Amino acid sequence: MLRVKTSVLIPGQMVAKDIETPENMKLLIKGSVLTKYSIDFLLKWKIEEIYIKEELEEIIHNRATTLERLTDSYNKSLITIISFMEGLKVNNHIELEEVSEIVAEIEKFVDIMPSLKVINQLKDTDHYTHQHSINVGIYATFIGRWLGLKGEELKKLTYSALLHDVGKMKIPPEILNKPGLLTPAEYEIMKGHSKEGYNILKNNKGLGEEIIIGALQHHERENGKGYPQGLTGDKIHLFGKVIAIADIYDAMTSNRVYRGRLSPFETAEKLLESSYGELDISITKLFVEKLSDFFISSFVILNNGKRAQIVAKNQNYPTRPLIRLEDGFIDLSREKNLCILDVI
Repeated sequence: MLRVKTSVLIPGQMVAKDIETPENMKLLIKGSVLTKYSIDFLLKWKIEEIYIKEELEEIIHNRATTLERLTDSYNKSLITIISFMEGLKVNNHIELEEVSEIVAEIEKFVDIMPSLKVINQLKDTDHYTHQHSINVGIYATFIGRWLGLKGEELKKLTYSALLHDVGKMKIPPEILNKPGLLTPAEYEIMKGHSKEGYNILKNNKGLGEEIIIGALQHHERENGKGYPQGLTGDKIHLFGKVIAIADIYDAMTSNRVYRGRLSPFETAEKLLESSYGELDISITKLFVEKLSDFFISSFVILNNGKRAQIVAKNQNYPTRPLIRLEDGFIDLSREKNLCILDVI
């Protein structure tokens, strides 16, 4: 990488290291492609020098190769998980070798993924339940890493997150795939998937207790109003807390037959609202804080129909970044009537 004066930067060059103000406000992240507007933005913030990557053609090739590898890895995992989860409708046996293959692909995915936007690009409504399991595995693995989990402990979290919804294979398809709101009676049946999953997992040798408990507890809530056991805060295993956040985030950012998806920023705000009573506050804040970094330099659609680009994160309001429009900049933390409807 090269250290270059901001005054001589040209559009198309790629940022090699995160760019921050002296107050640690992130302006651009590593991997961002410079535009005329982002260069002007850096000059306004009096950023004198930055690091850029040297060979743009190689960078573009590497980015395309990375996306291809991610897509192949994801699709390989999807084929495998469809096979073993559909098999659970016939018997309760889990092929641990197949699960291990998916966990390895998730670890690879997390290692090379430059942006969480990639997951939304790969989603479709036809395989929601199967994709949801993979996505929750990916998000939970990211959270685990951000929490400092390593080695076998992190791998156990990935297993638990990947297997958190196996009990849904025992739910009648007319309820599982219903294109509308469930009746109270149907909802009670749906809630049974946590215990169904627990029964499947505990009867398969080779799965550790933490993996099984994490999957069982992913619908427990800090205030004791979750299920199946109605546990409160410190009684909920760390894996259950992490998977709960990953589960909600993926569900809300996914298209369903009965509703459209929310943007990552709308979802993040709702997660923060839920953290007061329902979700672990510290883990939720960590997730939202780290999540927002992935979207710096992304283009977005606002609720007024205008297109904008995220140029910096607000440290105190990570869900309401600084954005650039054609006619200037807007700090969304000061414009409460505006919000990000979609990331494009």
